[in-house]
Amino acid sequence: MKVFSKSLLYIAISSSLISAPYADAGSLSPISKPNKPTAGRGDGSSVAHDWVHMTTEERVDLNKDNLLIHATAIAKYKKNIKNNNKSISTNSSTLKTHATNILANSTGISENTSNINKNTKGIAGNVKKIDNNGMLITIVGNTMKTNARKVKRNYEILLANKESLKTSKESIDTNKESIKKNEKGIEDNKRLITANANNMATYGADFLAKNDGRLTAHDTDIAANAKGLQNEMNLRAKYDQQIRYDMTRNFAQVRNVIDHNNKVALGGIAQAVAQSALPQAYQGKSSVSIGTSYFEGENAMALGFSKNFGSDHEYTVKASVSMSAINTGASIGFGYDL
Repeated sequence: MKVFSKSLLYIAISSSLISAPYADAGSLSPISKPNKPTAGRGDGSSVAHDWVHMTTEERVDLNKDNLLIHATAIAKYKKNIKNNNKSISTNSSTLKTHATNILANSTGISENTSNINKNTKGIAGNVKKIDNNGMLITIVGNTMKTNARKVKRNYEILLANKESLKTSKESIDTNKESIKKNEKGIEDNKRLITANANNMATYGADFLAKNDGRLTAHDTDIAANAKGLQNEMNLRAKYDQQIRYDMTRNFAQVRNVIDHNNKVALGGIAQAVAQSALPQAYQGKSSVSIGTSYFEGENAMALGFSKNFGSDHEYTVKASVSMSAINTGASIGFGYDL
């Protein structure tokens, strides 16, 4: 095809060059050079309009120009033909690939149809598992309610401790009042000492001896009051320390109970999830299965056995056990297809 097209192009070029010298005045002339003056005519027309009036030299020049133009066109046509051949080759490969893909897709469609049929049966089994999981979730919910009641009791204990702290604060306020009274007594003693000093200067040694007795009595009272105040402060400090210890211990106990109950609840949920993952036997077969799960930091594992039997596979029995870090659970069920 490529050689045949090239031959036709050469024939067309040769025909235009050969026929041009013998054309009549009214026939189609070859392509002319633009703006070349007319030979032997005064009407100002171009040589392209009249081949007969051209000189031999002008005709040779014109043929050379036409040969150059045709050579350029031939090179362009060769390049286009080459590109077309490459496109044809690429399209052939693409068509082969499409044919292979269509064959593969036909096989995949058949497999998908078979898988859809299997999944339909599996979905029916999963519906039964969801019902079983609902019962397990109810059990876990009851456990969480019990934990909530325990948390409420612990909160009441905390409120009682708060009242004890309030009582301690009132006792501290009372001690502050006693300290103020003692400070007042000390001020009174200072005034008495000043008065005694004045009296001693005025009344002499007899009055000083009497004041010494009263000062000694006051000193004894002050010492007794100071000792009683110190004992009261020591007792109050010991009482406050005991209250802080009891509060710390109670907080720790409440925290431990809450953490334990939370771990039990999360473990139970993880067990329920693990049991729900156990496959169900069907079509008269027996199944031994194992499942594992993770929920909010708790891991669980479940072991299960199920069997489907009956003339129409209408009976199903299933048993399972599950374990987490704290809990151990077991379940058994029987089903009849209506």
